[in-house]
This record gives sequence, structure tokens and C-alpha cells, in this order.
Amino acid sequence: IQADTVAEFKSFNAGEVSAIYPQPQIAVIDSINSGLKDAKRIVNKDTASTEAIWINNEAAPFDSLKVRQAFGYSLDRDVIVNALFGDIGITKAVNSFVAPALKQYADEVGFADYKLDVKKASDLLEEDGWKKGSDGVYAKDGKKLEFTLNSTEGNERRKLMMENIQKQLQDAGWLVTIAPVPAGDLFGDLAPSGNFQAAIYAQVLTTLNPTNCNLFCLAQIPSDENDNSGQNWTRTRNDDADEQLQLVDSELDDANRIKASKAAEKFLAQEATSFPLDPLPNILIWKTNVVGGIDENPIQGPFWTLNKWGLKK
Repeated sequence: IQADTVAEFKSFNAGEVSAIYPQPQIAVIDSINSGLKDAKRIVNKDTASTEAIWINNEAAPFDSLKVRQAFGYSLDRDVIVNALFGDIGITKAVNSFVAPALKQYADEVGFADYKLDVKKASDLLEEDGWKKGSDGVYAKDGKKLEFTLNSTEGNERRKLMMENIQKQLQDAGWLVTIAPVPAGDLFGDLAPSGNFQAAIYAQVLTTLNPTNCNLFCLAQIPSDENDNSGQNWTRTRNDDADEQLQLVDSELDDANRIKASKAAEKFLAQEATSFPLDPLPNILIWKTNVVGGIDENPIQGPFWTLNKWGLKK
């Protein structure tokens, strides 16, 4: 086991290991593009992971629905995703919080409406009382339209993603401060306590269950009632989405679960609660002398068919 992707590839190229399962960091994509000698690969975009811009709906300026909607129309999410993953065939943003491995439960309509539209974003902000100043930045009641964007530190891919978002939003009249923090701080304090404005991270399935009530239902907002263990860190409050998400958890008929899941996502899109970004791809690379039923499973990982692997002399 290697601590980082660079060391992982060094071991692979040196023949010390026969297969690797690296995270989709920039170094991995660069290595793939430069050519892998005597190696094969699988890039699975139907993964159990969905990366998103998670927004604290109770923190200014995102406590305004129109500001959150304007945020969605100030970004070209496809450009952000293509810049990082286009070279391995992932060119479009996802438009659902349901992981791609369970895409039959996903609604791809509601969030697909959020495309770069400066006029629509400007109209929404002006309706909410914001005016663009001579410096090109919107302001309201003496306060500029600004926020801090967090993510995990030491992740070059997310750093570039944050810089891309920062540039796009600055062009649209926002001020954005980038602040990577240790993962322990982000997930142990900032997000659960609501002490953040927006953050980039991935949610990962551990079972093939389409539930997202844990992320968006009112009862999951951290509080004394749930011993502050709730995972609705975005503080989403939408009764319609809540009702549908609870149906996803309680219904036994799969057709009804699919219907409820898609309905919930339409409500979440109307609420502009947060914005899905990319299907964080799974990558498996192995030497050509490794043979057999090699495959990648979004839940079980690369070794679920290990009993079928073999080495060719």
C-alpha cells in the first residue's frame, strides 16, 4: 500500500506491483495520457461516488434561494469537469446527487437547467437586492457578494477545481476565497457544525441503496435531537423533497422508489440546495501479464473477481 499516487505509479512502473487502484488525481491522468507500458486499464464513470459543491443553506449569502440559484447560473460545470477528466473520457458534469452506479434512480432534468447564463444570474441577484459595483462585484447593504470555498488540503485536483470555480464566479461578479483544510477539520468540525459556506467533497455509497434522506432530510440536520450526528450538513429544508426521500427509504416497490427519488431531485434542484459536479471515476490499472476475469465494481472495488486472476509467464 502506497501513501500517494506518485509512489504508487513508481512501484507499478518498477514492476514492484502488478496492479494499482489509484485515486483520479492529476498525476494519474497524466500518467495514463503519457502511455502505460505493458499495461491495461479500466476507467469506470458509473461509480459509487458523487463529487459536488455542497452549500450551507443557512449561511449568508446562501441563505437566499435566489443567490443559490444565481450561483448555479454563474458556473459552467461541464467546463470544470472536462478540464480535469476530459482526457479519460469524462466531459460532462453529473446532474444528480444519486451516485452513477444507481443512475436508474436519478433525475437528470432539474439540475441540467443550471448552465452558465450570466443574464439569468444577474436578474436573480438584482431581484434579491444586489447591485454590481464599479469594481464588477455585486454588493447589498454594504456587503459584497463573497464566500469562502473549502475542500480537503493536499489534493491537487480539487485545488485546480476550486481555482476554476473561483475564476468563473469572479467573472460573474462574485468574490471567492479558496481555503483548503485538513480532512479531519472539514468533516469533523466545519461541515457538521455548519461553520462553512460552501465546500467540495464526495459522497460515497457503501451499499446499492439509492437513499439520500441522510443527506437532505430535515431530521438529519445536526441537532440535539440526533446527538448532532445528522449528515444534512447543507441544512437543506424542503418539505416536498423530504416527503419523497422518506418514500425512497420506506417503499418496497422499486418502481415507486424510482419515482420518488426522481421527484425528490426535482425539488432539490428548485431549492438549489447544492450542485452536483462529477462522477468521481474509479481507475484500475494492471500489467498485461495479469490475466483472468479482471473487472471493477463500484461498491466492492477491484478485487471482487480476484479468485479469477492469474499471472502469465
